[in-house]
Amino acid sequence: SETDARQRFDYVFAGKITGLENGIQLELMLKNASDDITRRISKIYQSVNLILLDSRVLVSDIFDKSVNLSVTYNLETSVPKEDVEAAEVKNIDILSGSWHGEEGLERVELMRGGRGIALLSSGITILLQVRVHEGFLTVNQSGKPPPRQFINLPDEIAKKAAEAGKTPSWKFLVSADNKILIGEKIDIEIVYHGDNLVSVNEVIKKVRWIKN
Repeated sequence: SETDARQRFDYVFAGKITGLENGIQLELMLKNASDDITRRISKIYQSVNLILLDSRVLVSDIFDKSVNLSVTYNLETSVPKEDVEAAEVKNIDILSGSWHGEEGLERVELMRGGRGIALLSSGITILLQVRVHEGFLTVNQSGKPPPRQFINLPDEIAKKAAEAGKTPSWKFLVSADNKILIGEKIDIEIVYHGDNLVSVNEVIKKVRWIKN
């Protein structure tokens, strides 16, 4: 029973998927046993692929009490946002060219054969590895990050952050015309106090790249 579950677990987490005329509705519910607060997310998608791509962000948001779900997911209505219909990526080479659209990135050049270069807004250039995995385009930074990649941090913290070795990565689906990449980025968040590096965290962000 629900009472038994509340006695044994800190949270009760459930979900439901419903096919509608205007898309696929995903509903998530999280109930906190300690304070009896229930958080809900309801969102309409145009494809199962978009649900898979969005899943980690949804779970993170529903557990993060600082996220106002009624604002972020507009629970007052069930009208879907004007999402670009996204499909699985079949071929890397067809996506070669120059891309833009993400904050902090001036330009991304995807090349044939699974290579790429990103020019950061700070002026730093990083090398990228690009491949198709299970229908998604995955983009990873090659090698360890140099300290200058953390140009917004104090020098000593930037050096320690680089030594931690964590780098950003991206995962995309593609629009039907191959001109928009829709997905998520696992970014690196540095927490420090004075000259002490407190933690190097991974943060999930929704991103879009648009072909020039």
